[in-house]
Amino acid sequence: MMKPSFQTLAELTARKGPRIFNASISSVNPNPRMYKYYWWIFTEHSPVEGMAFLTDPYRLNSFDFQQQLKYCKENNLSALIYNERLYRLDHSLPFDFSKLEQDGYTFAPSFDEDPDPVTAEGFK
Repeated sequence: MMKPSFQTLAELTARKGPRIFNASISSVNPNPRMYKYYWWIFTEHSPVEGMAFLTDPYRLNSFDFQQQLKYCKENNLSALIYNERLYRLDHSLPFDFSKLEQDGYTFAPSFDEDPDPVTAEGFK
């Protein structure tokens, strides 16, 4: 994983030009009811760098992520993007929740109980 740093972002931008860099992204399952994705977008305007950036205060839901990503693209800003995938707590899904709980996984609310806005693709 590429750690969020101003130096790394500046070096990548100098070599490849302004663009969005995949710093650490897990693949996105097409079924939004199975997992919730949280996102981070690190830019030259981010308030902190390093692992301190990849914490809850800077975490975005999918809707806010899409809005900020659009802003970065429209304004030609380079960014490092990160995401985290959490199992949704919905016992109708084909997961062994007792095993996941034993393994220490953190769960997101079920899709129906998730208060976040829905994206055009149906994610919250």
